[in-house]
Amino acid sequence: MNKTLDMAMIQTPADVRSFYVREFEPIRLVAVVSGELADTLPDRTLSFADLSGFPLIMLHRMGGEGTYEVLLNRLYEEVKDVNVIMKVSEPRLVIEMFRDGLTGAALMPESEVGESRHFRMFNIEQKGKLFRPAIITLHTEKDSFLPGE
Repeated sequence: MNKTLDMAMIQTPADVRSFYVREFEPIRLVAVVSGELADTLPDRTLSFADLSGFPLIMLHRMGGEGTYEVLLNRLYEEVKDVNVIMKVSEPRLVIEMFRDGLTGAALMPESEVGESRHFRMFNIEQKGKLFRPAIITLHTEKDSFLPGE
């Protein structure tokens, strides 16, 4: 028997009926805010409304309905002035742009952010968990080759 296993480590899909899903701990959503803008914010957990009018850089990794659309919908529900100036697919690019002097804020998973003098990281009030990583496999007998939970 061929013991090949197809699997992926991705965000937990909305529709999991065709998959076997092994979820990990959710990853906190944070706001990464460039230096000058960060100085205008209170030193506390922020709401989306605190970012009203800020130039936002949004992660948009692929087409279709996903994390980007969910986050954008939440922003439009809670923020008076949503100002998305850029969409990028790679979190490290956001960090590099802040290091190169871009003024703005980004909402991203805490696991993608290190420390820098060019920005500050703020916790964000959350309704539910947005970033939910998981290992996904198809419902087949091959699933039995992965260790159980």
